[in-house]
Amino acid sequence: MNAFDQAIEQALGLPASLVWRLIWTVVVLAVWGIARRLVRALLGRVVEDASSRFQVTKVSGYVLAIIAFASLAKIWIQGVTGLATYFGLLSAGVAIALQDPII
Repeated sequence: MNAFDQAIEQALGLPASLVWRLIWTVVVLAVWGIARRLVRALLGRVVEDASSRFQVTKVSGYVLAIIAFASLAKIWIQGVTGLATYFGLLSAGVAIALQDPII
């Protein structure tokens, strides 16, 4: 552990790893907010039709949110492989269970 991490732990009384996770969370959320605003502004200039602009803005917002959520999950969840397996099995089960209602 370096001197900076030790100073953080002594000053805040929290583990340095937790403080770094909090800092990276704030960075990810700030980048997400800035990217969302930039994409909206860019799409507002490029796409002329209001309904098309609305659809593209919604899709881009969802894509940016998924990227931000994945980044936050990577920061906070250590055992990502077990979680990915769980979500894979869960989605397969839901797909099989909802196969008849969807058809």
